[in-house]
Amino acid sequence: MCSSDLPLASTEYQQLTTLATGTNNNNWYVSSATLSGTAGQNISPNSLTLQGSGSLTLAAGSIFQPQAGILAYGANNVIGGGPGFISMGTNGQNLYIAVTGSTSRLTLSSPLGYSSTSSPAGIDFFGDGTLELAAQGWLPRATYVNSGTLRLSGGLNTLMFSPMTAPAATTVNTGIANQMPIYVSSGGVLDLSGNTQAVTGLWGNAASSAFPGSGGIITNSSTTTATLDRK
Repeated sequence: MCSSDLPLASTEYQQLTTLATGTNNNNWYVSSATLSGTAGQNISPNSLTLQGSGSLTLAAGSIFQPQAGILAYGANNVIGGGPGFISMGTNGQNLYIAVTGSTSRLTLSSPLGYSSTSSPAGIDFFGDGTLELAAQGWLPRATYVNSGTLRLSGGLNTLMFSPMTAPAATTVNTGIANQMPIYVSSGGVLDLSGNTQAVTGLWGNAASSAFPGSGGIITNSSTTTATLDRK
């Protein structure tokens, strides 16, 4: 995969090798570099595209807030790796993530949560690759697995771990009662990865959940027993 395969023209994105050269609100493209943030930094591109081994490391107290979403093409792209947060630039908007290519994988190793001004409502995941959530996070609304594999490897209740305090010392809502439903459409896979997950509802495609066979697959790739628990 090369930069000419990107859905944006070369005039529509910044190709970065260091985070210092990135301008917030622009579209960023990273092919092989690992971008490293500084403590407390607000990282807010319009979109982030990762290819090859492109990755983004979040430092303590930093916040990654893409305005539009994330696109990954690489075999092992990572966002996180530090005690920062991943949020959404527009308050209450779903975080859109696409992982393209059956061998592609994007790992979010910092928690999804609140910034001082915004939070993601939920996740909208697309593509034929794997999105791995390797840290516990707080999402107040639905998670949509439209296609591809969503792997929950962040521990008990990967999609809902509360309370959580944002880097700017803003305390988010707490309590298991606010947990969200998960929609797994036909062609989508939810992998518990050895971690029990509580949800308020489990559905297939939002438009066809009432029909048998309309949903995707729930699996557990780990030898550790896991339960999907509807509250």
